[in-house]
Amino acid sequence: TLHTGLAESWGPGRETAADGLFAAVRSGQADTVRRRILAGAPVDDVRPGSGTALIAAARSGNAAVARILIEAGASVDKPVPGFGNPLIAAARGR
Repeated sequence: TLHTGLAESWGPGRETAADGLFAAVRSGQADTVRRRILAGAPVDDVRPGSGTALIAAARSGNAAVARILIEAGASVDKPVPGFGNPLIAAARGR
């Protein structure tokens, strides 16, 4: 699997690698998601209002981004309070 470790600094100390990953997931930028993961973004971080990156991708219906996250080792069954797991998020949609 690709990186799933702790968030590392991204850019000039303004955002973490996980912040950049979530931004790319929310905007549906598959290539940027892949680059952020390769740069060390943790795929299973939990964000208030978003859950995990995979939950965010599932909620938006973005299968390409979800596939990238899963291939990188994102947990497909990690429950997050208020969001359930990625399958529940996909079923609920936005």
